[in-house]
Amino acid sequence: MKGMTPFPLTIIHLGQPLPASRHRTGRGHGYHLPAYTAYKTALAWAMRQAVGPRHVPDRGPWGVTLMFYRNRRDDCDGDNLEKGVLDAGAKVIWSNDRYVKRCQWEVGYDKAHPRVEIRVEMLPDAPGRPPDAPRTCRGHFYREKGDPP
Repeated sequence: MKGMTPFPLTIIHLGQPLPASRHRTGRGHGYHLPAYTAYKTALAWAMRQAVGPRHVPDRGPWGVTLMFYRNRRDDCDGDNLEKGVLDAGAKVIWSNDRYVKRCQWEVGYDKAHPRVEIRVEMLPDAPGRPPDAPRTCRGHFYREKGDPP
């Protein structure tokens, strides 16, 4: 089964989790803060490395569990932390973050080792997927039993 990604999958990304920045405009162009853009890009690369180069983004449905460990005890809004992870996974694990149908998150404190722990699973009620299909993903097309390869 070369090239297939087994789910559930756990990804640990080291570094301070950053909340999504507000979309800003300047001189007629929209942008996010450079630190947030770099964080989201690094998350996307960590996800790509975990799923492998042959993974084709799927429509799911997906379930995601997130644990954010920050190095300071500030009042950080967890749903803004979640947004960065879901946006980073778009076009890498899922084809669009609207296919993440279940998401749970917690925010904790770890001064020495700030990080994000991401657990991704494919939910069992995927439309069009046979109930006995393996919990692996190569794309969004699944053959029925007896179909030619």
